[in-house]
Amino acid sequence: MVSETLGRFLKSPIKAWFLYAFPWWALIPLGAFLLFDAHYSREISDTKRLQDEVVDQENSFLEVGSNQVIRSTLIIRNIAQSIMTNNDVSREEQQKLLSQTFLSVSSAYPQYMQIRIILPDGNEWVRVDNNARANNAGIIRHNHEMQNKAKRYYVMKGMALGKDEVFITPFDLNMENNKIEIPYRPTLRSVTQVRDVSGEVIGLFVLNLDGSYLFNRDQRSENSMVINSDGYWLLSSDIEQDWGFMFNRLNDRFSLAYPDVWEQMRQSHSSTGQILNDQGLWTYKRLVVGKLDELVKESTVIYTVSVVTHLAELRKELIWRYSLIALVILIAVTFLAFALAKATTALDKKSKELNASNKELERVIEQLQLSKEELIRTEKLSSLGLLVAGIAHELNTPIGSAMLTFRSMRERLAEMLHSFNSGAMKRSDLDRFLHQQNEGLDLANEGLNRAGLLIQQFKQVASDRANATCHRFDLAEEVEKISALMKNQIHHSPHQLILNVPPNIKMVSYPGPLGQVIQNLIQNSLVHAFDDGMSGIIEVTATPPVNGFVDLLVTDNGGGIPTEHLKTIFDPFFTTKRNQGGTGLGLHIVHNIVHGVLGGTIRVEKGVNGVGTRLVLHLPLYNEGGAVAS
Repeated sequence: MVSETLGRFLKSPIKAWFLYAFPWWALIPLGAFLLFDAHYSREISDTKRLQDEVVDQENSFLEVGSNQVIRSTLIIRNIAQSIMTNNDVSREEQQKLLSQTFLSVSSAYPQYMQIRIILPDGNEWVRVDNNARANNAGIIRHNHEMQNKAKRYYVMKGMALGKDEVFITPFDLNMENNKIEIPYRPTLRSVTQVRDVSGEVIGLFVLNLDGSYLFNRDQRSENSMVINSDGYWLLSSDIEQDWGFMFNRLNDRFSLAYPDVWEQMRQSHSSTGQILNDQGLWTYKRLVVGKLDELVKESTVIYTVSVVTHLAELRKELIWRYSLIALVILIAVTFLAFALAKATTALDKKSKELNASNKELERVIEQLQLSKEELIRTEKLSSLGLLVAGIAHELNTPIGSAMLTFRSMRERLAEMLHSFNSGAMKRSDLDRFLHQQNEGLDLANEGLNRAGLLIQQFKQVASDRANATCHRFDLAEEVEKISALMKNQIHHSPHQLILNVPPNIKMVSYPGPLGQVIQNLIQNSLVHAFDDGMSGIIEVTATPPVNGFVDLLVTDNGGGIPTEHLKTIFDPFFTTKRNQGGTGLGLHIVHNIVHGVLGGTIRVEKGVNGVGTRLVLHLPLYNEGGAVAS
């Protein structure tokens, strides 16, 4: 029912076109979207991985530099505290000793731009400066170069610390004499108290880290940013936005430019993360300086951020690319579907025509089959006619000889009766008469026996072919019978028939069909192998049996079969002498009998030394049940 409905639907080219094209109109856009999504997801995944590695590396750089300051602060503070609490050393000597100690540290660690002791009143007492960017060695500042830092927030915070507590300032720009130092020097300060034996605060130890190398754009990725806890850029892609809080530029804040991203970064419980929005892929890592150190009273928060903005363009590009590919494929499929619909409609029409032709062809084949069967019957009768003609000729000689002998004996008998009645018979006449009668009877008996033998052989062959009975026989004897039946035909031709079949090759098969095959092959050679005026040789030989099979060969030294005909000689109705009455069924009948009755195979090949033709019968010795697989 479905096939009939589909068939009626496909009769219309437009409907067929819609049926073929519709699934692709749905599948191709879906496939294009899936390919786009996979491609875009892969690009996002690769970008996320790379950006995560970049941000992690830059954040680790900040973390190592910042945490080193805390450890250095406590170590140097302890040295300074031991010097300042040594009552055996004067204040001037303490100041000199601290200056030399700080100078040594500054030489070993040039990133420490200032190492100071600030007294409780806010005045700097010991100070060593170092400008690593200018390759300046440590400089010990003299008393007249000292400044009062009482109003600086880190001094006030430091004075409020407990024992051994450390205060870490956020990164800002270094100021000298209340002015921002040019060029900018990003600075992180670590502050802790110096106490005497009684626990009284005798000063503050302040260690300034020069963060210039941490904020060097040349050592960072192009999209790298550093943001403080208030949302200000310490480092951005636009240098004009850096350090906005130092210049009272309240609007130069990451938190105002990208509030959604900032809020997600702040609210996230994880210290690292990635945010994908219309502006691009944001990768961040939160660093809390001193968080893991219990001595740090107040920690500072820094965000390392990287943004990749090309993903939006990439997404648009991929959308256009896969949309264009899908469109091209859709157009191509649409045209192909239309062509297929036309072809299907035409094929349906052609199919109807072919069905009609097939019916006509079946009728013709049926008629041909009937003609073939009639021709096969005719060929069999022709074969039988050759047998009858041969046996008739062979019987004519012995029977004619017997009849002639009997006629001669009757005449002699009449002469003897006349002599006896007349009284003129002599004993010598009687002796001669008896001798002649005895010879005549021997001749007549020999002729009649020969005729009887031929008749018996003919009956056996005819019976075997008519009934196709299976029984045990000797192959050589069966070939001899066929030779005897064809003796007259061979005798009246210029050709010779040579038999070379070893005796005692016993077979259990069908001698009648086998005889017909041998007769047809010999007859085929007589008719087709030799041109007029040739004297040829036809030889029937058999090879010793091997593995239950025997090869029977019929070979001639005639003109041979053209190579282009070797594959078609067993086809029905194939003949090269149709104008001479050939039906083309002789070898076809042979092929059918060998394969269908005798259970063997037959093949054709060149004769001896490439001259003539050889037909090889490969036959089973035991074929009682009929045809077998050879």
